[in-house]
Amino acid sequence: MKKVLKYETVEKFIKNTKIEKIGINNEQKIKLIELLNANIFITNSERSSIIYNFIFYDVKENWVENLLKLRKLKLRAPSLEVYQLKFGIELGNKKHKEYCENLCRSKKSFIKKYGEEEGIKKYNNFCNVRKGNSTIESFIKKHGEEEGNKRWEYYQNKRKEKYKERKEKGIKFNNGRDLEGFIRIHGEKEGFKKWNERNSNHSKRFSVDYYIEKYGKEEGLNKWEEYKKSMDKTSLKQFIKKYGQEEGLNRYKEFSKKQKEGNKANTLENFIINYGPFLGKEKYENFIKKCAEYSSKNRFSKISQRLFWEIYELLKEDKKDLVKFAELNGEEIFYLFEKQRKFYVVDFKCNNIIIEYNSEYTHNYNIPEILEYDLKRIEYLESKGYKILTVWDKNYKKNKIEVIQECLKFINDEYKS
Repeated sequence: MKKVLKYETVEKFIKNTKIEKIGINNEQKIKLIELLNANIFITNSERSSIIYNFIFYDVKENWVENLLKLRKLKLRAPSLEVYQLKFGIELGNKKHKEYCENLCRSKKSFIKKYGEEEGIKKYNNFCNVRKGNSTIESFIKKHGEEEGNKRWEYYQNKRKEKYKERKEKGIKFNNGRDLEGFIRIHGEKEGFKKWNERNSNHSKRFSVDYYIEKYGKEEGLNKWEEYKKSMDKTSLKQFIKKYGQEEGLNRYKEFSKKQKEGNKANTLENFIINYGPFLGKEKYENFIKKCAEYSSKNRFSKISQRLFWEIYELLKEDKKDLVKFAELNGEEIFYLFEKQRKFYVVDFKCNNIIIEYNSEYTHNYNIPEILEYDLKRIEYLESKGYKILTVWDKNYKKNKIEVIQECLKFINDEYKS
């Protein structure tokens, strides 16, 4: 049985802290007695800040539980839970919201704080300063060319070593931008909402619509093409261009293997673990659909579209309404939602006819995995009743008229109304 603390000792505790200046009511005194009798050591900082807050803000929750929970968390961590423990649920929510609003560095927050003209000016300065802090140019500007290059190299090596060290220890780098971080900072309901908003804005930032909206249609499309080329660093074509035919193929195989291993995390089982059986399944299917839509919009060649337009113009009117390819009605997507293969995107579809346009780079059958993938794809589509014709890029470039006639004959011979 715990020994009850003498009333005089509580009075002494109050007298020796800042609590005496703010006063304490009977209900708070009872909570303080419970806390002092809990057989836990209370540090000076806890006496002067946490317990002081409990009394000053009249926290209604259990002080012992709150103090122990705060010890497990970082006392100054700006999470919603810390604010609720320190100030109580209602006031903690309010103070945390104010903290997040003050911390925000968006254009909207700058305008709200300084007015439109001054706010935009300060926001642009803020962006320029942040943009240039970790670049070689900023190091040279600050320290001179020779010293700047040395410091930049040291900075890069230090970052690599730190990253390697964390990876070896199995420490996951957490910058607060994952779902767990959003929930920790904003609470479960608000964190989940802000996470979805962030993902929606992020996906829009890397879309053709964003570039058109920002730069206008003509310039936006040109910049979008430049962006796509700059991001093409992992295709077979780029590996061969950088390392040569043989070395490029080997490196591409290694890269593809790692990608497959990494994609194992994007399974239905993991989505269910993270979000539950119903929401997990829904999020998994939405994820697959977004992947398929992105692949359909961004993974086609212009020369294939020229062929398909030529075929389309020569078709009879009753067949034209059923034609689908990237630049006309979008490519057809077949969803499987299976573990290994989630979807198939076909290049050209007209009712039960499919025409695939293959290049030697993307369909290099020297790589067993690519050959196996294409064979499984054809097998699946044929099982659904589709007739498939494959057109090779080199054949079309060599004899366009002959290939067009072959495609038209195939459609007319195999077409089922």
